[in-house]
Amino acid sequence: MMHHQSDRQKKPEKNTPPAASPKREKDDYHHAPESGDKQVK
Repeated sequence: MMHHQSDRQKKPEKNTPPAASPKREKDDYHHAPESGDKQVK
């Protein structure tokens, strides 16, 4: 999980803008262990 977060933080402009990158990343990372959203993606 941490590896995915680090990889996304390296290139946030690749998929999402810098403004939405941190918010979405935090949301995904926070919901990963609870909803398992990260595993599904």
